[in-house]
Amino acid sequence: MVECPSVYEMLPNPDFTWKCEPLIQVWRKQSDSKGSSVGKLETFNSSDSVSLFEEALRDNE
Repeated sequence: MVECPSVYEMLPNPDFTWKCEPLIQVWRKQSDSKGSSVGKLETFNSSDSVSLFEEALRDNE
């Protein structure tokens, strides 16, 4: 969960020529085949991060 006064400030500009492209890494809880919770680290680049924030803000009113 991301909590920030302006979550949009965290979005990297996909049109900018980055020397080192910023990545956003998120731990997500998933259930394995036995029903146990495991953590999976997901990495998002500048273009993929938009969908991450859309999902995170989906129920924001």
